Amino acid sequence: MQTKNLIKLFILIAIISLQVQIWHNPDGLTSLVRLKQDEQNTMRNITRMEQLNQHLIQEITSLKQNRHAIEAHIRYKLGAIKADEIFIMLVDPEPSAKK
Repeated sequence: MQTKNLIKLFILIAIISLQVQIWHNPDGLTSLVRLKQDEQNTMRNITRMEQLNQHLIQEITSLKQNRHAIEAHIRYKLGAIKADEIFIMLVDPEPSAKK
């Protein structure tokens, strides 16, 4: 009877030891949970950066193709127009129209 109790105790200690290693080892489940959270954060950051890149690509395309977009961008970024000002743009006629 004593031997059976010692075997049961040994098995119990072995199981507890293995559980502690699984949960608290640097390569254990807590590390896995932390890595999954890091992965989710990284994926959110990647998604946010991809959206920002798309916005920047659209802005660059607009600036390359449209002179007015460049002017508006410069005025907005450099604060060339104050909130209470009115912007009036005078356009010269085409050179072929001048005589």
